[in-house]
Amino acid sequence: MEKYKDIILLKTSAILFTCASLLFIIFYDDIESQGAKPTISQIGSFPLFALITIMIAPIIEEMSFRAYFLKNKVFQITSLILVFIYIYLSKNYFLFFIFLIFVLQTIIKTFKKYIINRFYFYITNSLIFCLLHYNLNEFESTILIIPAFFQFSIGLFLIWITINFGILKSIFFHSIFNFIIILSLFISLQFPEITKKRIDEGGITLIWNKTPIFNSTGTKIVVPNEYKIEARSISIQDFLTLNNIDYKKFEIKNNYMFHYNIDIYNKQKDNKGLEKDEIIFLLTKADLIQKKLVE
Repeated sequence: MEKYKDIILLKTSAILFTCASLLFIIFYDDIESQGAKPTISQIGSFPLFALITIMIAPIIEEMSFRAYFLKNKVFQITSLILVFIYIYLSKNYFLFFIFLIFVLQTIIKTFKKYIINRFYFYITNSLIFCLLHYNLNEFESTILIIPAFFQFSIGLFLIWITINFGILKSIFFHSIFNFIIILSLFISLQFPEITKKRIDEGGITLIWNKTPIFNSTGTKIVVPNEYKIEARSISIQDFLTLNNIDYKKFEIKNNYMFHYNIDIYNKQKDNKGLEKDEIIFLLTKADLIQKKLVE
């Protein structure tokens, strides 16, 4: 292994990834129910999510972050420009401070009388790469930072791949890693726990259960009257839209891509149909949605 450069990068990334994995397993319930989720996970369509994650994101992210470590000024400048654009589009403006530090390191490095340890570049680069995947206000407690260490460790690993084998290899490994994540996600979406659950509140009943995202029947919606709504194999986002509720005002629990069978009906039929507030109340009590604290 001595023939490879900065082998400590590989060792550090392996240690961080292993520790993050163990902590994730230990605190899985807390992280899954409350943890910050990567912004890309809010894409509702699984095929689109898979395409972006496996094919598009590895190319864009490697050219934005790891291309900097190639011995080519054009790639380095392009990398800095892309990271700047990446931060701006993500609206994580606090990252401009870390980005400024990274740029200053680059400027100082050009003067031979100043020596900047290259590991500072590795750390700041991976830190930006990691935090760009999240919204900072979602980290409600220290324990919820654990998932972010996966991105940080992978960032270090991909830098090591780049400086030893080139940008094409880092794109390939990035894509393979994302494919493994997508495969595990597909299994959880296609083979969910399908037990029906029920809530009765004030004469209104909600019955729901998860369904496979791909099935022979597809999405079906029946609204026979204003007292009853039946939806088959529908995402929570689409269900909110169906009922003229702005889904952007709510955090959708679990994964955005899960599909559900949802029945809501008013058993009393006391001269009033199902109102938006009643639907929101039931979905919130079922822990399917949560109103955003900051809109």
